[in-house]
Amino acid sequence: MKKSSISRRNFLGKAASVGAAGIVVPSILTGCTSDPKRKVKTVSWLDQSPDGPVLKAGVIGCGGRGTGAAINFLNAGPNLQITALGDTFKDRIDNCRAKILKEKGQEVDFDSILQNVEGRDEIDSNREVSPLKRAEDALILDNSNLSREEQLKWTLEKVKEITERI
Repeated sequence: MKKSSISRRNFLGKAASVGAAGIVVPSILTGCTSDPKRKVKTVSWLDQSPDGPVLKAGVIGCGGRGTGAAINFLNAGPNLQITALGDTFKDRIDNCRAKILKEKGQEVDFDSILQNVEGRDEIDSNREVSPLKRAEDALILDNSNLSREEQLKWTLEKVKEITERI
């Protein structure tokens, strides 16, 4: 496979040059005209996306940046929905969901969220095609009351046990 000759530094330098040219060239062109009242047409930017069909997105990584990106996405226009949240840590998903609902002025009710998640799990587990099933040799880590350090320790112990059996 051929390695790309474009580095981040080259890319950013060229992008900055193009951006600067976009600012400088119109002023040079209008400065050279004999008609000082002549205006250059500029692009008008929309504050929000136009109304259209529903656009759905999912968030993978529900930490601060992921949550902020989700909120920015929802604020970008009408008919935008977040349909899935994914993260390694359940508390991040819960916090992200709560912040999104709060930002949108919706009441955060933990019991209804839990009921919704459990209901979707039930549907996914019993669907006819590709049901959500746990593998026979899967290990279950209930991290409800474990710190991240304790989760790591538990995981490393299990890896050691499994590799010793091989």
